[in-house]
Amino acid sequence: MTGHPSTQPPSDPASHSSTAPGRVIDPTTQGLYARLCRVLDRQRELLSSLMEMSPHQHAAVESEDPESLIEVLGSRQGLIDELTELEPEVATLRREWAQRADADEVQRRAVRERFDGAALLAARVASADSRHLDELKRQRERLSSELASLARGKNASRAYEPPGAAPGARFQDHQA
Repeated sequence: MTGHPSTQPPSDPASHSSTAPGRVIDPTTQGLYARLCRVLDRQRELLSSLMEMSPHQHAAVESEDPESLIEVLGSRQGLIDELTELEPEVATLRREWAQRADADEVQRRAVRERFDGAALLAARVASADSRHLDELKRQRERLSSELASLARGKNASRAYEPPGAAPGARFQDHQA
């Protein structure tokens, strides 16, 4: 192992049901293990999908293409919503898992790798989003500066207009 948690899913939870000879794992623990693995694998899939969208988001930000950016952000929102819905279940399962003394080391390692992999992916997504946000802020500041410069230029050109140069009344009453 390289020291970094893998973003690839560990092997199938059903393959980790073997225990040391004479040791019995409560079926409730087995069920919790399988459920936790399924939820964590789904979380990883969603985070991976967000990472796959990052280059598209980056391109939209860099090219200052608001339509493409809105499209990417709209696609991401469904994934983020699902991740948000999963979070309470993940927290509950994590607490339940921590209380299980009868889980074997293979299962504990598989769960830990899943949690570590999800954390790594979440950190990558957050880092990419932070970079994109910083770029959007720079673009906003640049546009704000350009708009202020245009306003100053317009005001300066008005200063050079002759005093009576303002358009007069368009309609006038004349008596014949």
